[in-house]
This record gives sequence, C-alpha cells and structure tokens, in this order.
Amino acid sequence: MKNKEGIDQGEDMARLGLNREYVKRILNLAIPVVIEMVLGMVVWIVDTAMVGRLSGVALSAVGLGGQLFFSSVNIFAAIGTGATAIVSRHIGGKNYERGNESAVQALQIALVLGLIMFLCSYFFFDKLFILSDAEAEVISLGTDYLKIISPAALFMVPGFVASAILRASGDTKTPMIGSIIVNTINVVGDYVLIFGKWGFPKLGVAGAAIATALGQIVGYLYIIFCLFRASGMIRLNIRGLGKVNKKDFNQILRLSGPAFVNELMINGGRLIYSFMVIALGTVAFAANQIAVTAESLSYMPTIGFSVAATTLVGQSLGAGNKEEAQEYTRTAAFLGAAFMGLVAILFIAFPVPIVRFFNHEADIISVAALCIRIAALEQVPMALSMVLSGALKGAGDTKGNMYICLASNWLYRLPAAYLAVYVFKWPVSALWYMTAFQYVIETILFGIRFKKGKWAGIAIS
Repeated sequence: MKNKEGIDQGEDMARLGLNREYVKRILNLAIPVVIEMVLGMVVWIVDTAMVGRLSGVALSAVGLGGQLFFSSVNIFAAIGTGATAIVSRHIGGKNYERGNESAVQALQIALVLGLIMFLCSYFFFDKLFILSDAEAEVISLGTDYLKIISPAALFMVPGFVASAILRASGDTKTPMIGSIIVNTINVVGDYVLIFGKWGFPKLGVAGAAIATALGQIVGYLYIIFCLFRASGMIRLNIRGLGKVNKKDFNQILRLSGPAFVNELMINGGRLIYSFMVIALGTVAFAANQIAVTAESLSYMPTIGFSVAATTLVGQSLGAGNKEEAQEYTRTAAFLGAAFMGLVAILFIAFPVPIVRFFNHEADIISVAALCIRIAALEQVPMALSMVLSGALKGAGDTKGNMYICLASNWLYRLPAAYLAVYVFKWPVSALWYMTAFQYVIETILFGIRFKKGKWAGIAIS
C-alpha cells in the first residue's frame, strides 16, 4: 500500500524503525480493545453527562459512589492479570490443554470473588463515605447509587476475568461485543430512567444506577457464555467447574497476588485522592470529575496497545522468543505515545468545548478546562508507562508493577496531594500538575525495569 507520494507505507514504517507485521498484529489486537474501552467509558460519560444536568450534588454523588464501586471491581478482578500471563504463555507454546485448565481455575476464583465483592459493596462500602467529608446529601445519594448497582459485581468480576482469558488467547473481539451490549442497555436505560421518558418514572440518580447495573449484568453474562462456546484456542467445559487443580490455583495466586495489591494501591489511592479533592468543595470535585472523565477517553487507545503488549509478550515468551517480545513492546509504546501526543494538542486547544459536553455551570467549566489543559502534559508519559506496565504483566512480572505503583502513588502522589490540599490549601489544578509528574516518574521506573530484562526469565508451567 502506498501513500500520496507513492511511497510504500512499509518503507515509511521502516524509516521509523517499525516492523510492518508487528504493527499489523498489534493493531488487530488493539483496535477491538480500543472500541471496547471507549464504549466502556460511555457508562461513565453518559452517567456523568446526564446526571450532571440534574445538579452538581447529584454529579458528585454518582462520581463518589461509582468510583468506589468500579475501583473495587478492578481490585477484585486483578486475578485476571495472573490468568492472562499464564494462558498467553501456554497459547504461545501451543499447549492449549494447559491453557484451558488454567482458565477454568481463574474463572472459579473470580466467581467467588464476585460474591465477596457484592456483599462488601452492599453492606459495607458505603461506610467509607464518612472518610470523604462530603456534604450529607452527596453521601446519601452516593449510598443509594452504590447499593442499587452492587448486584452487578456478581457478574462483573468473573466477566472481567473471562475477558482477560479471551484476550490472552488473541480474541479481543468477543469482549468488544460484550461492551457494545453493556453500553446499549446503559445509554437507553439512562435516558428513560434518569429523566422519566417513554412512560417510565423519573428516578434521577437511582435511575442511573439501575441502567448501569442492568447493562453490566447482561453484557458480562454474554462474555462468560462465550468463554464456554468459543471456537478458538480457549474453550472451557462447564463440567470442569468445581474441580481444583492445585498447581494452577497456586500459580494463579502467585502471579495475581502482587497484581491484587497493585490494584488495591492504585484504586485505593485513587479513592483517597478523591476524598482529598472533595474536601476542596463540590465545585472542585465536580470539575475534577469532569476532567478525569474527559481524560479517560484519551487513554482508551493506549489501553488497547497495552493489552496487545501483554498478550504478545506472553505468547512470544511462550514460544521462547525474547527478542520478539521486546520488539512488540517497543512498537506498541511508539504507537501509544504518538496517539496521545495528538490528544495533548486537542486538550490544549479545545478544553472549554470538551467541558461543556458535561456541564454548563460557569464556575465548574473554568476549573475543569484548566485541569484538562494541564492534563496535556501527562499524555505521552502516561502512554509509555501503560504499555511498559502491560508488557511486564504479560511476562508475569506483576511484582514490578506493584513496586513501581508503591513508589509513584504512595510515596509521591498521595503525600504530595495531602500537603497541597490540607497544608498549602492549593486549588485542584495544582493536583493535576503533581499527577503529570507522577507519570514521568512511572515511565522512568518502568523503563529501567524493562531494560534490565529479568522479566524474560520468569517461569510459568
């Protein structure tokens, strides 16, 4: 294929130091993930945009309750990280039977964790709102939102792990279809239940929770079902459920343990950070919520590149090819950084139109627009850190991610945010500068860890 100047695009890629076949394979894996992630963000964006039209209090309540719930799901679903490393390694080594055995064990663990997550989110997590020092009405609405959405955890945790297993085998399209189902139900449900359309009652925040929960349940049930009827390299047998393979069980826990701690630190730190932001007031929290939501769309494609790196590094190591794993990582990092560099330009040029999509209150718009401009600084380092993190996970180096998260989040970002909010009384925009520097720190640490190459020697059997 040639460009307008008649130069073969393969030659263009070669001049950039890229292997055309590697780029093609990365894109084949990444594009469905990008679509899935973007659609997945629609759940958050639709809730934010529609609830934002109710009031700033309602927006803060959904932001607080939703962040607590979805952050907790990510923590419980960390078992999928170990499953991805193990299954992708078996697939790369063409040992499909072992891949299926490992996948069954991971799904069984996820079913139990989903039940625990549901019980915690319904009976306990709302108590954490007291730590936020939020307004009484925000806490009340946030608690209602959390309790209504909690049953979705029964399906989301095993659904997340099922998606990870499918991606490890190279199937990124099925999770994408599941995301389409989730978002179709959620968007329609939000419209009719939040505002009371088509004869349905006007439920406000409760309507947003019902729509989101229903979409998540149906979509992830579809993904789990596909795991058992898949025609690819991974196809589980329902009769395998209930059987415990001690070797796989221990291996999954060994690799997923640091991933669990890592997600706990990331999402727990994010929650603590949110509590700090809400201490700055409802306007600051609502503005921060809008900026975070807008930025989340920017890194969705890079999540796709990160997932592709995870899968391809694992499969390359399973085939005994370390050099190929390194090349896939380098290519994915380049693609991610190039895309997010373009996003940074958009953030600098058009922050106000982006914010107006979510809210029309002048004081919120001015603060959120400034935060989005600052977010432009972190786009490229964020892309690099995400891809390198994904590559290390694919190799089974979950401890590396845990150590780096500890350094960047708990030794730098949270203490710095505490000083900014409670000691120096700085505005929320100062926290965004700190976050930009955090991604620079992560990129350097991930780069050093990857360059050392110890990840290639991690044994998986």
